Amino acid sequence: MTNTRSIRFGNSTYCIIEEHEEWAKAKESCQGLGGKLVELETQEENEFIKNAVTTISSGVKGYWIGGYNFDSDGDLEWLSKPNQAMPFSDWNMETYPQPDGTADEPCMMIWRKFDFRWGDHMCNVLLSYICEFQHQ
Repeated sequence: MTNTRSIRFGNSTYCIIEEHEEWAKAKESCQGLGGKLVELETQEENEFIKNAVTTISSGVKGYWIGGYNFDSDGDLEWLSKPNQAMPFSDWNMETYPQPDGTADEPCMMIWRKFDFRWGDHMCNVLLSYICEFQHQ
């Protein structure tokens, strides 16, 4: 049985899914549920998600989020806002500065060893993921 937790912040509900999928399958799963891979667009939202996964996850190494760079132009963008600069970022810049492999690591995740700061990764890696559902 998949371990799934729902939390709410602002106008969104987030479903933290501790089932391991490749990035594309995680994206499809969120869409199939009526949502999207989470897009962390403000400092407050980002800190809320980081605190949630730090507190509730049990041994999960990382979570897929909704950023990507499939055109290999060096800038990552949110799925729902292609060709737009991200209004905020929380890239890991310490031991393993990110993004570090944009051409062969076009998918975004948050990683435990980065204190759940952002990183780029190869899309075929199996990770848990976070879906976002927006409310009116």
